[in-house]
Amino acid sequence: MQALLLLVSLLVLCTASASAYASKVSSNGGVFVAYKNRLLQEEASIARGKQKSLKLGATNPGDVSAVEALYNSTSGPNWKHNDSWLDGDPCAKRWKGVTCDSVEGETRIVGVFLGGNNLQGTLPSEMAELTKLRLLGLSYNKLNGTLPIGFFQMQSLASMDFSGCFRLSGSLPNEISMKSLNILALGSNNFSGDLPTKWQTPNLQTLYLNANQFTGSLPEGISELQNLKLLDISSNQLTGSLPDSYGKLSSVTKLWLHQNKLDYGSIPE
Repeated sequence: MQALLLLVSLLVLCTASASAYASKVSSNGGVFVAYKNRLLQEEASIARGKQKSLKLGATNPGDVSAVEALYNSTSGPNWKHNDSWLDGDPCAKRWKGVTCDSVEGETRIVGVFLGGNNLQGTLPSEMAELTKLRLLGLSYNKLNGTLPIGFFQMQSLASMDFSGCFRLSGSLPNEISMKSLNILALGSNNFSGDLPTKWQTPNLQTLYLNANQFTGSLPEGISELQNLKLLDISSNQLTGSLPDSYGKLSSVTKLWLHQNKLDYGSIPE
């Protein structure tokens, strides 16, 4: 019944106020964009607070190489804030936007939060070597090119946010297998192709794929995300009908599919 009422509300939204809603959430001040950013910032704050109480040793060399590659690939000298970057050890020197933790007796980088920091360029594949990374927040930058496939194989990652970069492009992998993933935010970019069909993401609660160029039909696999609470795949070029299996999304409280080419037909129960 909850899913039925939710989808009824969706149809009202699509026919009566899609443009008003799109205007509301397209800006940085949108209610749910703000909600997403608050979650990411809270996680970053917790990580920073924990870092201050730790006495950390030298950072894992692979982690150092990964964040150095990010700096060099995205015009680091031109970032708005690049405090301490490339000056000594990233954890000991507390490079701006980098958080660290002791993991299995080793100092590892667990967070990179550089949203709205004027990063320009492409994302290096070396970033996927941050195998203990929990938070990756690079929204509202001037990033372009594709997301390296390794980003979708980071098993420790809980939050990944590239929303509002506008020029990130290419397709997403057919299968996403990330056991720790809680937030995936890729809205307001230029991704295209079919949506992933297989979602091995049992902890995913928030999924933003809105305002891209995705085509094809709605994948059945999304209906298996039993912990999903917020789903936004509006403003794409999706076609076809709503799968009956979407009626199983009992945990979803916010769902937006408007501004697509979908045939809503009958509402799944």
